[in-house]
Amino acid sequence: MFDPDRPARAPRPSLSPLRCGVLVAAALSSLTSFVGPRPALGQEPLLEALRARTSSEAVTLGMLLQVVGSLGLEDDPGTPDRFEVANARLSLRGRLDGGWSYFVQTAFTSSPALLDLRIAYAPAGSPVTVSVGRFKTPLSREFLTAASAIDFVDRSRVVRAFAPGRQVGAAVELTAADGWRLSTGLFSGADQNHSASRALGLLRLEREQMSVAGGRLSVGASAAFGDDGAVLPRGVEGGFAGSGRIFQGDLRWTRGLWLVASDVLSGRFDPAEPGAPTRTGRGGHITVGLPVSERSQALVRVDRIEPLGGPTSDLIVLGWNVWPTAATEVQINWLAPLDEHAGRHRLVVNVQIGF
Repeated sequence: MFDPDRPARAPRPSLSPLRCGVLVAAALSSLTSFVGPRPALGQEPLLEALRARTSSEAVTLGMLLQVVGSLGLEDDPGTPDRFEVANARLSLRGRLDGGWSYFVQTAFTSSPALLDLRIAYAPAGSPVTVSVGRFKTPLSREFLTAASAIDFVDRSRVVRAFAPGRQVGAAVELTAADGWRLSTGLFSGADQNHSASRALGLLRLEREQMSVAGGRLSVGASAAFGDDGAVLPRGVEGGFAGSGRIFQGDLRWTRGLWLVASDVLSGRFDPAEPGAPTRTGRGGHITVGLPVSERSQALVRVDRIEPLGGPTSDLIVLGWNVWPTAATEVQINWLAPLDEHAGRHRLVVNVQIGF
C-alpha cells in the first residue's frame, strides 16, 4: 500500500564510466594472468578423447552451453540486471554415401526447439550443392557465423534486426575454383505455418580467405527480396503485409587475433495498404581487434542503427575474449552508449563451453 509519508527509494548508485573502466581493466588483467600458453596436442587429453569418440565423417556430435550475465552500470529500470542460460544446444552433422550430408541442431532454450534441419546433396566432382530444410538464410557474414564463434556476446544490432534469420526453404550454392561462392535460395518463413505469399528470395556472392597484408580477407554482398513476415525485420510489432528488400555488404580481415571487420545493411519496406508510407532502416558496425596474449583478444566496435520508425543511435562496444582451453571461452563486453537512444552503460559477460 502506498504511504505518502514514506521516503521514496533512492536510486541505485551508479558507477562512473571511468571507475567502471578501471575495475574492468583490473578484472581482465587478473583473468588473463591465469591463462597460459595455448595447449599443445596431448595437453587436453579429456577433450581429445571426447572428440575421438564423437567425431567421424558420418556423424559428429556438437554442443554449445552459454550463460550470460548483464549488469547495469547506471540506474536503468527499463533493463533489469539478470543472468540467463543463453544457449543450450546439441547438434549432429555428417556425410553419407552418394554425396548426401545433413545437419541437425536443437536449442533447449528456444521455441521451437528445432533450430536447424538441413539436408544437402553435392554430386561428386561438382561445384554445386543443393540444400533443403530449415537453416540460416545466406545474408550477412556475422549472422552466418556460429553463435560459438562471434566476436562479441551479441551480434551487432542491425544484423539482429534486419537479417531474415532461419527460414524453411531451399538453397543452391555454386563454388568456383578461385574461391568465389554464389548462393541463392527461396524461403517461406521461419516456421511451418506459412502461406505461399510469405516468400523470400536471396542472392549472396562472397570470396573467402584471400591473402592480403599477411592475413586472410573475406568479402561478401547479399540481397533479399520478399513479402510479408518472411522479410519483415525481427522485433517489429503489429505484423506486416507488403513487400520488402534488404541489401547488405561485409568484409573481414584476420591475421591471428588481429581483426578488422564490418557489416552494413539497409532495408526498404513497402506496405500493401494504399497510401501507407514506405518504411526504411539501415545500420552497420566497424570492428577492430588485437591480441593481448596468445589466448586473449581486445576488441572495439562502433555500432550504429537507424531502426524502422525510430531515431538513429550509436553505441561503442569494448570487448575482451579469453580462451582458457580449446573448448571454453569467456567474453566480457562493456556497452557504452553515445546518445540517449542507445540505452545505458552495461557490462555483459558470457561464459561458454563448445565443441
